[in-house]
Amino acid sequence: NEYRWLNINAVPQFRNGETIPYQVYTTFDDITERKLADEIFRIRLKLFELSPSYSLEELMQKALDEIGVIANSPVGFYHFVEEDQKTLSLQAWSTRTLKEFCKAEGVGLHYPIDKAGVWTDCVIERKPVIHNDYPSLPHRKGLPPGHAEVIRELVVPILRNGKVVSILGVGNKPSEYTEKDVRFVSYIADVIWEIVERKRTDEKLQQLSRAVEQSPASIVITDTEGNIEYVNPRFCQLTGYTLA
Repeated sequence: NEYRWLNINAVPQFRNGETIPYQVYTTFDDITERKLADEIFRIRLKLFELSPSYSLEELMQKALDEIGVIANSPVGFYHFVEEDQKTLSLQAWSTRTLKEFCKAEGVGLHYPIDKAGVWTDCVIERKPVIHNDYPSLPHRKGLPPGHAEVIRELVVPILRNGKVVSILGVGNKPSEYTEKDVRFVSYIADVIWEIVERKRTDEKLQQLSRAVEQSPASIVITDTEGNIEYVNPRFCQLTGYTLA
């Protein structure tokens, strides 16, 4: 079963002098795809608005929570895939996963893909995978102590420059996952990676800025005409110069 959004218009028909309609003309318009597009836009905007004040881990968890609501999935997780394409690192669980389903540890730990479960099929196949009957999968592996029980799952890979850079998974939807779920989860997973790249760039710039500020070397930056645009504290200490 799958929920659909409908726009319903009902027009009552009256006979002369009667206050109760003798019939009603009703039309139905399926607006499910439109509502999904609206939700995707809302989530994307919200994540980018929160990005400056949230840590990367907080943003990923917030995104997983939002996805869980729309995809009706209480389990959600996000992993980075390392450059070697053989190693995973767990970055985030959804809030519901942590509170209701999973006590397994491992955030930030690295482990090989070939030792992970069938949810890493998406890395090997390089496309989204759906397991709507997880317990019956012949190649599934055991779950670690405290791990959430898996009934069904959808896992999508995020690719950049021909390599899988991360994977996002949701699980235990009451009904089967469909292509609509794939489109939605894939899009939001891609948005999360945009944010990951932006946050990483910002963090590197902040580290570089701190390094320049705290450097024991004297550093001065000028424009092409030789006008000073920046000096670090060490330069001021040595020269007595102040930047107006």
